[in-house]
Amino acid sequence: MNRFFFIASILLVSASCEKKSDAESKTDSVTATTAVSDTTKKEEVTATADTVKAPKETLSEAKGDTFTFSIKGYLLLQPDAQTIERMQKDNGGDFETIADDASYYYATAQGFLEKNKIPFDQSEMRYIRFLKADGASKIIDRYKDGGGWDVYFFDTKNDPEKADMVMIEEEFKNKYQKNFN
Repeated sequence: MNRFFFIASILLVSASCEKKSDAESKTDSVTATTAVSDTTKKEEVTATADTVKAPKETLSEAKGDTFTFSIKGYLLLQPDAQTIERMQKDNGGDFETIADDASYYYATAQGFLEKNKIPFDQSEMRYIRFLKADGASKIIDRYKDGGGWDVYFFDTKNDPEKADMVMIEEEFKNKYQKNFN
């Protein structure tokens, strides 16, 4: 029951952030349906491909339990089903408030990135591999950091930086915008 309210709140927040054309709305509803079914099936399957909404130039790839990100931009991360279950046990009745707040900030960050045409991708996979332009990579095990809602900025030259999802607009203007000029 809690999972239903959590998923419903994510869908409502996402839908309310931006009015889209009919063609985009149809695509989003398919993506949302896929995300719901992937979340409920995650208990049976160890890793599934993410629903990804990103620019066409994205060179991201999901294989097994690892998501490889290799573009200059942001990576938005959501918890997987296993992490959600752990968070529900750890936080009890507070989980719904935590999930609602995190979903709101996640959707707000996504809306800001879309509106400003800033490249981004999304994942809920456990391992994130940031592939630099020189071929070196940095792998993050999200379970070591709680595996919740996070956002990273990556410029393909340096190690990824955990960004502030709540203050993404201000942080972008003050810290990361220079990478896109």
